[in-house]
Amino acid sequence: MNIKDYENVLWNSIKEDLKTMVDIAERKPKTTQDHYGEYLHLLTRLKSQIGLDIARSLLIKAGGNENGINSACRIITGN
Repeated sequence: MNIKDYENVLWNSIKEDLKTMVDIAERKPKTTQDHYGEYLHLLTRLKSQIGLDIARSLLIKAGGNENGINSACRIITGN
């Protein structure tokens, strides 16, 4: 199974949970630009289970703020 197939399997398995997580993050008061603080928390939790790149992709697919998610990824990776 290639990475894209793996990502699709994960998406089909957890998309509702991810959409809920994103919705909760986006509804919280905006204390960081584009909610990157909320996405930092979510990505930190998810990266140990599915990897940072896949977590990033799935959160964006679930409707997350791409700028906030990318900012959080840069913080995690130090780039």
